[in-house]
Amino acid sequence: MDWPKVKTILIFFLLVINLLIGSLYVYRKTEDARMERQMVENVVSGLENMGVTIDPDIFKVRTAPIYMLEVERDTELEVSAFSMLLDRPVTEELGGGNLMLTSGESWARLSGDGLFEVFLGDSDGIRVAKPGIEGAVEVFRQMGIDVTGDYLTASAADDGIVVKGVQGLNGRKIFNRNYEINIVSGEVRSMRGGRILGTPLVCDTTPSVSLATAVFAFAENMNRNGTPCREISGAALGYYAESSAPGFTRITPAWEIVSDLGIYYVDAISLEPISQWSLPK
Repeated sequence: MDWPKVKTILIFFLLVINLLIGSLYVYRKTEDARMERQMVENVVSGLENMGVTIDPDIFKVRTAPIYMLEVERDTELEVSAFSMLLDRPVTEELGGGNLMLTSGESWARLSGDGLFEVFLGDSDGIRVAKPGIEGAVEVFRQMGIDVTGDYLTASAADDGIVVKGVQGLNGRKIFNRNYEINIVSGEVRSMRGGRILGTPLVCDTTPSVSLATAVFAFAENMNRNGTPCREISGAALGYYAESSAPGFTRITPAWEIVSDLGIYYVDAISLEPISQWSLPK
């Protein structure tokens, strides 16, 4: 058998197969891009028929799909983190998954879905070297919580500085897990809001829908409710969090949509509208 000739034939055969596979890949990518452009054009046209204008630039940002996640509560981690703020606190079960940590006039209240409220008495404030965002990051670091992926802003208040944060996850915001820290005279005096601790795990492999699908569903829903919007000027893909079972928090993909009526949220899997949130009272 002429092995050099057989080897040449095999190499040629493999090259042909690779070329065919490469051509098929390029075709699929080109076809996917064409179909995506067609979808966007159809959505823009459909919105115009509903009397809604949309900024076409919002479709230029390509967003990879994200998935539904689940976090199991870690009460030991919570107690350890917030005990750092208090001096030898006493932990009390309040029922319904709520915990109360007390030490003199200072206290911290924790719930199972990442919500918390902390008050530090006059002599218990946590001193920070820098009173703005760096100070807030420093305190969280002392608590054993990494907030480098969170979205933080600082503003002046009547009695000091307020640092506000939104929890980040995989480069996206958890829209309803926001918190604020009050820093007075270089000391952290109170904290409130929500931030989920623990490692999220994928619990549903259904991907988030595209922006085009989300904005069209949003506009249709507003029309059905009798409050039609007339303009959509922005959108961002992120998450929202809610209790799914005692001790568990579900983190669901969500689209934040900016319209002339305000900011709204749409479940990025079911396309159902989501209520807007504020910090816990």
